[in-house]
Amino acid sequence: MTELDQVLPMSRRKALFGAATGAVAIGMVSSAISATPTAPAAVASPTQLPPTKPARWHRLRVDDPATPARVLESYKKGIRAMLALPPSDPRNWYRVVMIHAMDCPHGNWWLLPWHRGFVGMVERIVRDLSGDPYFAFPYWDWSVTPRIPDALFDDVLDPSHPAFLGSFEEFKHKFEKTVAGLPCWKASKKPDGLFDHDTQYGHLLQRGYRFPADFWFDLGESPASKWFFDRNHTRGLTRAKPDFDAIVRKATSRQTVLAALGPNDFESFGSAKGSNHHRGVSKGLLETQPHDFIHGVVGGLMREARPEDGPLGAPMGSGPGGFLQGNMSPTDPIFYLHHTNLDRLWDVWVRKQAAIGGPILPEGYKTESSEGQSNYKTWAKEKFLFFIDEKGAPSKKTTCADYIWPGEFDYDYQPGTAEELVALAPESKIAPQRFAAEVRNPAISTIQAATCTVAVPSGLTQTCSYQAAPASLVANVELDFAHHASGAVLHVFLDPPSDTRELTPSSAHHVGSILCPNMVHSTIAVNLNLNQALRAMRECGRLTETRTLKFRIGTQQALPDLIADKMANSCGDAVCHIADVKAVTLVTA
Repeated sequence: MTELDQVLPMSRRKALFGAATGAVAIGMVSSAISATPTAPAAVASPTQLPPTKPARWHRLRVDDPATPARVLESYKKGIRAMLALPPSDPRNWYRVVMIHAMDCPHGNWWLLPWHRGFVGMVERIVRDLSGDPYFAFPYWDWSVTPRIPDALFDDVLDPSHPAFLGSFEEFKHKFEKTVAGLPCWKASKKPDGLFDHDTQYGHLLQRGYRFPADFWFDLGESPASKWFFDRNHTRGLTRAKPDFDAIVRKATSRQTVLAALGPNDFESFGSAKGSNHHRGVSKGLLETQPHDFIHGVVGGLMREARPEDGPLGAPMGSGPGGFLQGNMSPTDPIFYLHHTNLDRLWDVWVRKQAAIGGPILPEGYKTESSEGQSNYKTWAKEKFLFFIDEKGAPSKKTTCADYIWPGEFDYDYQPGTAEELVALAPESKIAPQRFAAEVRNPAISTIQAATCTVAVPSGLTQTCSYQAAPASLVANVELDFAHHASGAVLHVFLDPPSDTRELTPSSAHHVGSILCPNMVHSTIAVNLNLNQALRAMRECGRLTETRTLKFRIGTQQALPDLIADKMANSCGDAVCHIADVKAVTLVTA
């Protein structure tokens, strides 16, 4: 599949958005002991998977009855110990969370390797402070369990617990002096006297953080959005109502996950190449669906749907709030269980690729020569400068190449959703093709949907509508969101029926949903797989041989009803503008 290079601008204080990216091979063969590659010794391009050895630590499914109670008990003990550390200790729970807020990548091909390093770093700290030498993070397989597991509301596994800070004011009062004195705010020069951009401060400047006041503004002082929430608004789902709605269930379903693991090259699976890990480019399916919607629903971007909301759910900005919606998301302990599952799926993709002889890393990784530049070298040499070790000292592992393989942390996974893909994955038999759509009525508001049409070869939609289709048809949708659109959910329909009552997430025509994350005004590009909708349309007799496909992209039925009036309150206008569709491109993968 060709690379989806939709390069997007990035402005200050923009909450970055993501794209699943990277490669890992843990060689899981059973739920007991699996083979794990060791980390490469240098940045040099690997020509094959590294040698394997039995893993020392095992990441288990959190709600598997066979998972020992000790796992979550040790996690609680580690959290309490980290919360009790003084602000001056880099291992303090909130100090660790601030590493994510200052450095995390989204919307480019560094998201998965960076988060592997971050989650592995915290795992080591919890293991050390809990006193449990066997501790490893469990993972939350949301495809199997489409709700927050009940155990994750216990004690300090819930960020509303009194052990956590109760307000932004309390947080800032406790940490302001420490943050102001961090060495990351100090500028450094090269031997020639020029400013050194490859330092912590150089990286902060790329995110628009000139001094601590910029950072605090994003955390809780911006009138447009915030990343720190008070004790009564830490999660969007509760113990009494922990279940996903229909939209999130579809975004995290096994079918969606299998589609997300379908691309046949690293750049397509991991999203477009970025200039650096601080700037978003384009979201892959794994990122725009399960990753984003878990962050959105647990982060309380939208409240629970009510009957008066209509078939497509609650309006934007109506949720109670919660940490997972912003860059302080690791404040919620569930963050690590979410990202371990994404890391596990990354492994499944790599082993699927290895089974069909496909590429597992960016272009150029098989080239042994150290001369010249390649996508792999650009990706592998990117600096990650904020990580620490289990004792709080700066990590000596400072490049993406250090986190290509999980051998750095010596873990494996109990098999979960999509494991079967490794044995069943067919190699694509259709050459990559691209089809640009003609966008009509690009504006999306509370009373209007955007529409577009695209011509495709005869027979392509039928070919991609079968369970064992030789290729996937993917829609890349580029959107320019309005500044007040945080929490808006857009729904994409293929050849939508004329009866607007059928425009629901359960419709055969529903391709998928797009969540506008907690950010200031931004352009994003997302990928949606059409195969599932094509199959559903064929099975109910609605898939025709037409060579022109029509798309509808909007928030709800395009009718000026009570829903539109409520959503309009978010922006103070009678009609609330939400986004503009910049481009839609279909790609075969």
